[in-house]
Amino acid sequence: MKSRILTGLAAFFVLLLLLVPDDFAALSPWALLAIPLEALVGVAIVVFLPPRARTIVGIVAGVLLGAISLLKLLDLGFGVTLSRQFDPLSDWSLFRAASEWVSESFGKPGAVVAVVVAIVLALALPVFATLSILRLSRVVSVRRALALRVVAGLAVAWVALAVLGVRCTP
Repeated sequence: MKSRILTGLAAFFVLLLLLVPDDFAALSPWALLAIPLEALVGVAIVVFLPPRARTIVGIVAGVLLGAISLLKLLDLGFGVTLSRQFDPLSDWSLFRAASEWVSESFGKPGAVVAVVVAIVLALALPVFATLSILRLSRVVSVRRALALRVVAGLAVAWVALAVLGVRCTP
């Protein structure tokens, strides 16, 4: 029972990371009602890989998903505070100003806690994404036939909804 709950949480976490938009205006419950094509392709690839390659692909995919999700969170934060997206090449200097603002608003302990939480989140996101993808890849490899049927059904639904122009977001 515990393993099923952990697998469900891993699937929810990966879907959440795939579906959360990088724009605050698009952030709504409707944004999470979609079929992520990346997940379908990922499952279809993982089903046919041998165990060692499946692990390597899972690690790479998890790290990439975690890094992309971290950039999405930075885009959300920058969009709310500065009305623009995060620029990975030039915006790193703004973190010092943000730390100083938190220090002035909440004191030095508040700034230290905020920096520690940000660092832990930046490290934990790729780690949990990787662990979730590895768990899901193990489940998919054990239940190949079921996984392929589900992927095929969802792919047909994805294509049908795309052809009909159905959008979940208002």
